[in-house]
Amino acid sequence: MKVRSLLILGLLLNLSGGNTRHEEGKTQPMYLDARESASLGKNFIWDVVAEYIIPQNLVQLLLVPKDNQNVTDQLSFGETVEVLNDDTFLVKELRGSLSVSRTQRITAVHSSQELAGIVESSPGVFYIGKSDEIGTWSFYYLGATGEVAISVSEQRIALMSLGRNGIGLPVPTQGPYVGEMCFLAGVSLFRLFDAELSDWRIVTISENEWVFELDLSEKVKQRLSEFEETVGDINRVKFVLNRKRGDAPKKLEIHTDGDTIIFQTLEYRSIDGVWFPSVVVMKHSSFGSVLYRLSKVSAASNLTVDIPEGTRVRDYRQLRRSVFRALVSDTFDDTAHEAMWSPKLLAEILRELEPK
Repeated sequence: MKVRSLLILGLLLNLSGGNTRHEEGKTQPMYLDARESASLGKNFIWDVVAEYIIPQNLVQLLLVPKDNQNVTDQLSFGETVEVLNDDTFLVKELRGSLSVSRTQRITAVHSSQELAGIVESSPGVFYIGKSDEIGTWSFYYLGATGEVAISVSEQRIALMSLGRNGIGLPVPTQGPYVGEMCFLAGVSLFRLFDAELSDWRIVTISENEWVFELDLSEKVKQRLSEFEETVGDINRVKFVLNRKRGDAPKKLEIHTDGDTIIFQTLEYRSIDGVWFPSVVVMKHSSFGSVLYRLSKVSAASNLTVDIPEGTRVRDYRQLRRSVFRALVSDTFDDTAHEAMWSPKLLAEILRELEPK
């Protein structure tokens, strides 16, 4: 084991109180962060304010250029729209809420959000602004680290097998941003992209912070290639832990060949003696930004998966992580088995995920 691995493992054992488990012949900390154990049995309610970019290629698909007429002459705007240039627009003050409830076996995420939209308000004229519709989705991670996931949206209900540390992966359907659960729900940043502890390189250590970066070895690049269809070709992942706030997450940067995603904690809150982020901003270079503000923490009890019995579910579990690539295929739905949801099916999945 490399020296940096020993240092990281020592840090994690200290944070987790020395609790370990055996997995695939290895001894690992049961909890990779103090927040992972402290977050169990809790429900986190976040107020959300988003700003979404409507890109030029989307606008150009809708508009038919006319002689001697600017693109903006064919558009009308809502009160919260900022014109970034002639054909790129920022829709602001899109409000919503996001809740995350955690137990040892289930993590449930529910989102309700105002949407940005483009609608034809009169012949040849399009309105850009807040949509009249509210976007909602739910996402469930099953197992201690999200080995199985269920995506619930208007498009489909999808049952997927993400494997170990699925809660730290990008999701191939509508659901949480990669890294979002680390800042909003107490999941350790060391679970990102299912990296081994030895894959993280310590960049700097000071009295205020730890800085870690993912060592992009050939082995790691091969693992990251599984997620190219979801987030692109990843060329850098770096995060910072705040030593003044119990090593709580301070910042995360994910750089791909086309985008940059940054999470940053602006304020912290002590919950049962453990520091958690309480105000967080996420910036995505292509999509815009989201401001999260923790509004309530309560007890999460009797948590289950809220899908009516008998609902048809698309079961992609046999694809395992190939689901990330299959998602963009025209025959994606042909790869699924159809299942009927029931409490018995949930119990079977959870039983299969119990530690052997």
